[in-house]
Amino acid sequence: MIFSWPGEDLFEHGRDVALIGECLFPEETRYYNALLNELENQDNNWWRVAAALHDIGKAHKEFQVTIWRKPSFTCHELLSALYIWEALEASPKIRAAVALTVLLHHHAMDRFETCIKSVKRFETADGFTDYVSRFSKWLGVGIRPIENITADIGALKRWIDQRIYRIAVIGVGPIAVADHVAAARRGGYSSRLLEELKHEIGGRLEKCKAI
Repeated sequence: MIFSWPGEDLFEHGRDVALIGECLFPEETRYYNALLNELENQDNNWWRVAAALHDIGKAHKEFQVTIWRKPSFTCHELLSALYIWEALEASPKIRAAVALTVLLHHHAMDRFETCIKSVKRFETADGFTDYVSRFSKWLGVGIRPIENITADIGALKRWIDQRIYRIAVIGVGPIAVADHVAAARRGGYSSRLLEELKHEIGGRLEKCKAI
């Protein structure tokens, strides 16, 4: 098994975040998809792809060894974004937008340069190809099972313009919130964000937590 957190399956976590986010933010996720599909005249659920793959960087071989004593993995969002950029079978504009959405889901721009310098390669854990196949089948999109990626952000950055950035920002919030909800369901804790959401969308939050 490949874990996203001690005892939590990577595929199941990604799927849960995608379904919770679509439940909590149906209008936002549809709008994200509409804008992105408009770029290439397509009709795919790209937000679900971003949400499901937001933690795929945690399949890094080194993290899977240390996860039980150090469950957090700083810079995993960079590896997730790079994997999406390299492996998702879509146009460069689509890949750039989905990858940027994932890169921003922990609001990581404040440590972006540090991550670029410290993360050199994405070497995947045993069994990764099977996980890619499961994600690809569930999402209905092609994802290549690349097992070793050099951390080079240059090509991705060249495709990010203002339009791509604006689309990505729309998709970030639903992923971040759904990730909090999934984590709370897993660990039984409640973050400050979730406490505030209880006052805003309490009924919807309880319904979506049960997905």
